[in-house]
Amino acid sequence: MEPDTNPGRGQPPYARLLAELTEHIGEAEVANAERFLEHLLERVAEKRLAIGKTTLLIGYGGGKDSSWVVAFLRLAQLLCLESQGTTFKLRIVTMVHLGMPPAVLENIDAVYRKLQVDGDAKASLQIFLYGHQSTFRKDYAIPKSARSMLRKDILLAGHRSRGNPRGTFCISCNLHTINAGLAYIDEKTDFLLTGDSPKELALYWRWLLDVFRKVGIRESDAGNPFSTAIDQLCRLNYKFYRDLLPEADDSIIKRLPPAIANDDIETSILSIFGFTDYDCGSHWRFLTEYLGFQFSPEALNFTESDCRHPMLMAHLRGLTAELEGRTYAAGIREYLELTDHLMRKKQFPEALIKAMHQRYGSDEKIVEMRAGANAYAKKILDATEEQLICLIQSPFTDGAQRLRQFLQERHPTLAGKADHIENVLQGQAADLETARLLKDLSGLDVQNLRKLYASVSVPRYLEGQKPGEVSGNFFKMFLDEDPHKKAIKYIKDGKEVKEVVFGR
Repeated sequence: MEPDTNPGRGQPPYARLLAELTEHIGEAEVANAERFLEHLLERVAEKRLAIGKTTLLIGYGGGKDSSWVVAFLRLAQLLCLESQGTTFKLRIVTMVHLGMPPAVLENIDAVYRKLQVDGDAKASLQIFLYGHQSTFRKDYAIPKSARSMLRKDILLAGHRSRGNPRGTFCISCNLHTINAGLAYIDEKTDFLLTGDSPKELALYWRWLLDVFRKVGIRESDAGNPFSTAIDQLCRLNYKFYRDLLPEADDSIIKRLPPAIANDDIETSILSIFGFTDYDCGSHWRFLTEYLGFQFSPEALNFTESDCRHPMLMAHLRGLTAELEGRTYAAGIREYLELTDHLMRKKQFPEALIKAMHQRYGSDEKIVEMRAGANAYAKKILDATEEQLICLIQSPFTDGAQRLRQFLQERHPTLAGKADHIENVLQGQAADLETARLLKDLSGLDVQNLRKLYASVSVPRYLEGQKPGEVSGNFFKMFLDEDPHKKAIKYIKDGKEVKEVVFGR
């Protein structure tokens, strides 16, 4: 993108796009973008940079909020070009994962085409997946090897957190998201864009420092503060995945961000907080009519408009309630109570909240959604409903202390083999029959089940109380501070129970 040097040929393409964006986004947001640009120019001057050689890094998950931010930044980029004669570069990174349906990549592609960033020298459009970096394309498919790693991470995390929806799906995914950003930070990356307020960033950093302390990660001699933070995050990744995976699993290296902590990196955090409102209801027409953003049924799941995993999170809650002798529908309605709270907290439009409730609006619809969740679990995790129940009951963690009860309740014909199974989990050679049996029960091989046997799980958060302190337990540390939860009351065995339910 450069200024037009031949005005006689008519209005430059970037000027036409700016005029079009200005018309559809509205005067208020144009003024907001101008304020943001003024702030950016001040930060650029402080760092003694040239705006035309400045690069902003932003993550783009493909949801409604990140689509708005990308459009807002494109507007600021065009305004900068108009006023300065040159402009900053956008480096936009999309992290791909198992929960991302094709509709999300199609939404991203539609936004890119509308904003005319594809092929623009001032925009770099990237994809990150478990160490694999590539340019963006809407038909990107997750390689088989990466699918296998993502699947294993989810199943192992699910057993460790006893089917806690956030513990099962989100902790590893959040670290993967951080890795996606770190993968594209280099000495040419001047600003890392965030939507968090300075206060939120300070709270988040204090929490991270506490996590670093609890797991024994000391501040390194990496040099500048940003490089030091990157180094600590890299080590946190290693410790988490080493805790999750068997020692013999050498694929851990593919889960780690690149080692980029050096004094040449002088990236700064730049917050967009306060310059624009993420409330999609305020710019619904701009998103849906101008950008062409589609709230597809497969991508819209509770608080997420770019991930299908929350459907399985609700499914886990339904199965958990059913296992307790209540009903699957009761668990789903508890999950709806949580997500209704979260959607309103995130200022979801009433139409989207209503749409989510309608999906589970009757016992018949809940049965249909259960079948859909099982089909989805089979497709992306190669896991049956029985294997998800095994995950919730977590019979192999904590030294297999729940194994006998699990076999007696779910597989009584195998109850007599409990001693032999435990011997195998302790490290004795596994015969082919037992290996196949354990794989059928859990979806995991013996090596991974032995890792679970030596691992500590996190129980449910009943009666509003946090589980007791478990030294060095990553799942407990993350879940204790997780904001995506709500205390839910229900009746069990004639008594009222209060439980903190997690989800998205």
